[in-house]
Amino acid sequence: MDYREEVSVPPNTPPGEYFTSLVVENDQPIKGRGAVAVNQVERQ
Repeated sequence: MDYREEVSVPPNTPPGEYFTSLVVENDQPIKGRGAVAVNQVERQ
């Protein structure tokens, strides 16, 4: 699987003036187990 994404910014945008943060998370929740099962989404 190829999970790469392309990111672009408008022309003539100075460095540091466009993105303030980037969030990465899994696309499918991790299934919980046990008596109380909670599906988990991990973010970094």
